[in-house]
Amino acid sequence: MLVAVVTAVAVWGAAQPRMSWDVSEDRRNSFSDADERALSAIRAPLRVTVNLAPEDPRLSDLERGALRKLRRTLAHVDVQYAARGNTGLFARPGEHYGEMWYSIGGRQAMTRSTTEPIVLETVYGVAGITPPTNDAAPTYSGYPLVARPLGAAAIFYLLWPCVILATWLLTRRPPRKPSLVMKPQ
Repeated sequence: MLVAVVTAVAVWGAAQPRMSWDVSEDRRNSFSDADERALSAIRAPLRVTVNLAPEDPRLSDLERGALRKLRRTLAHVDVQYAARGNTGLFARPGEHYGEMWYSIGGRQAMTRSTTEPIVLETVYGVAGITPPTNDAAPTYSGYPLVARPLGAAAIFYLLWPCVILATWLLTRRPPRKPSLVMKPQ
């Protein structure tokens, strides 16, 4: 009975759409808290039509940046890839190549940018939501480390060489002595 309950809970949990938490230190996989609160007001599905070839670097920028975060934040995001051809010297990509169309309900807007701020601005415009103001949440200071590494010079210039020398002295083999045992003839 217990196994059946645990299995049912596991299957139910696996079937839940887009259950994820961004626990990274700098929230690189999510929008800001203010943007997430504003985007949570969107109940209608968002349809994105992308007119970029698969090998276009702008498509990977869009996928890794704004679309991934939109999929984590919104319940329904439908992405359609309209460009079927290749890009290159002899390819004819079409007149709408490079356009990204965003539509919610009956409204739609087009942009050629793949950057997150412009994509968010376009989604807010299509949804009819006023963009949130920049909240006073503490921002991630990022790298390099702003604290002074106390004792680092002593570790790298004194302790570490002593550890290496001691390890070498303890692991080196003594020289082989010649055997004085005489072999019988």
